[in-house]
Amino acid sequence: PAHRIDTPDKAIGKTVYGIDVLRPGTRFATFMASPVIGGKVAQVDPAPALAQPGVRQVVVLDDLVAVVADNTWAAQQGLAALSIEWADGANAALGQAQLWADIEKAAQGPGVTAQKEGDALARLGTGTLFEASYELPFLAHTPMEPLNCTVHVHDGAGAGLLPDGGGQGARHRPLQGDDQQPHHRRRLRSPAGS
Repeated sequence: PAHRIDTPDKAIGKTVYGIDVLRPGTRFATFMASPVIGGKVAQVDPAPALAQPGVRQVVVLDDLVAVVADNTWAAQQGLAALSIEWADGANAALGQAQLWADIEKAAQGPGVTAQKEGDALARLGTGTLFEASYELPFLAHTPMEPLNCTVHVHDGAGAGLLPDGGGQGARHRPLQGDDQQPHHRRRLRSPAGS
């Protein structure tokens, strides 16, 4: 078997992760996304966040509110000071019980054959069949490195470091500026941790 060449550096703390990147003049942001998939921001007053020392800006998008500040603590305190009202939308009542019911209902219908080799049904008929059902609740993906992104915008071009594990997809999405227009020149790089 091949040995991983990155393990020694990770073991001694030499590896640089995305969250380790710090450029001069960096601003920090934290955000609250809608607690319901498909939900939208109904109302938020940015004043309580802007009153916090170090908070520079409150950004309100369709489904999230972000607070930009001089440091992480100020961004977190600014976000905590906000009272965000959400419009949950069509998924407001969606929960684990409903998901299980939908899965059970879908399982009663015909399946989809992804690949066929041999005759599985004939083989199942020749022996003892054991059946079991296992259910696990939805669990959020929790990476060791907190999700983060560092973006440097200069002369209309953006360069981003995005250690998200799905970096290939991120490379195809443009970085957007304050005007919500894509920066035409961009470079996304995934450091360690992705």
